[in-house]
Amino acid sequence: MKKTLILTLIILVSLSLGILIGTKIKKTSVPQGSPANTENTYQAGWDAAKARLAQSPMGRIASSGMEIKNISGSISKIDGNKLTVKIALLDPLSDPALDVRTIDVDANTKFSLNVQKDPAQFQKEMQDFQDKMKTRQAADQSQPQAPIVPPMPFDQKSINLSDLKVDQQISIVAGQDIKNTKEFVATEVNVQEAIPAPAPAPVETK
Repeated sequence: MKKTLILTLIILVSLSLGILIGTKIKKTSVPQGSPANTENTYQAGWDAAKARLAQSPMGRIASSGMEIKNISGSISKIDGNKLTVKIALLDPLSDPALDVRTIDVDANTKFSLNVQKDPAQFQKEMQDFQDKMKTRQAADQSQPQAPIVPPMPFDQKSINLSDLKVDQQISIVAGQDIKNTKEFVATEVNVQEAIPAPAPAPVETK
């Protein structure tokens, strides 16, 4: 969620700066009041924004040839074996039509639910992990050691397609690069358990 918010802010700032740059350029080259002035100014601003964003670290990552085989988002529609998913932004310069994907599921698709662990249990597991890391650091480092995997804050529970609901947050895994694929078959669909919001504090009355 924080990464999505930061990326959105970067895009908005880049577009705003680009449009301002384009406006200044066009004001010096196109007479005011010309019918083409507004359209050309917008296009110049958009082109400048794209160029500026492409030079940023986020833009370079988005335009790289890196394969993407998993995405996340929220379910907006369930129609038989097809899920319509509004995905989290991958590439700010991509076709806006790719913001919504059609996910096909079949007999080979695995479904799971992330169930949040009890806080006390997770804290105990984290303490055990830290104790193991301290023991590892004090041990003979010349000998090969198996990696110590940190605990996850949730357990995975197997579910079925029928357990999915509209508005659920899910992550999707595919067997091929889906960066620019509108519709594809999912190999895994993982649902994030909805965490209830804390109850508001009672209002004291005098």
